[in-house]
Amino acid sequence: MGNNGNNSQRLNCPSCSNEILVNPVFTIRENTDDLHALIKGNLNKFSCTACKKDFLYDTPMVYRDDENHYVIYYHSSGINENVTEALGFMDEIYTEMFADLSESQKPVCRLTLRRKDLIEKIKLHQKGYDDRLVEYIKYQLFHHSKDLDSTHMDLLFDFGSSDDETLIFLAFDQTSGNIIYSLEFPVKEYSELRKNFLGSLKLENEFNKLFRGYYVQVDTLME
Repeated sequence: MGNNGNNSQRLNCPSCSNEILVNPVFTIRENTDDLHALIKGNLNKFSCTACKKDFLYDTPMVYRDDENHYVIYYHSSGINENVTEALGFMDEIYTEMFADLSESQKPVCRLTLRRKDLIEKIKLHQKGYDDRLVEYIKYQLFHHSKDLDSTHMDLLFDFGSSDDETLIFLAFDQTSGNIIYSLEFPVKEYSELRKNFLGSLKLENEFNKLFRGYYVQVDTLME
């Protein structure tokens, strides 16, 4: 498991208000049952002992790949949805967690405000894709596809269908959650973008200015 120890808490069932004892997961690590449960949508899902209904406990979580120096913090919507405040909170956590490390030893960190974004960034990291380039690709798809509306749709990386030659993106309706479109982007063109934007430290530093620090999402580019 994810080495979370005893995190026992008492929660009230959102359906019947019955108080139950749960043991939520706060830290997710590579190659664990916790990570598999997150991908399947079952992590921190509990069943009420009274009404027997299942519910998802939305709590902050941290994904850590210590071997590859990569961390993703999920700042759950139950806290707040203000990106600026979340970035400030993230900066405090980052400073505290890695205070003993030099700048070169500190991991790459990302901030997410939605579970689906957390899962997407984990899968992109596992497959070796740079999430900054992927968010830029989403921006290009929104910009050049007249049927895509960023105010009503979400674009997410389809890690189940993408392969070595093609990146697949799914456009979801934000209200219904239904898939509206499937779009393709050649991996060859992704590699060209990598060369153009990340080919040197100077280029990379300029590219980073498009985003808001730890918060690397297409909505920043759409502003």
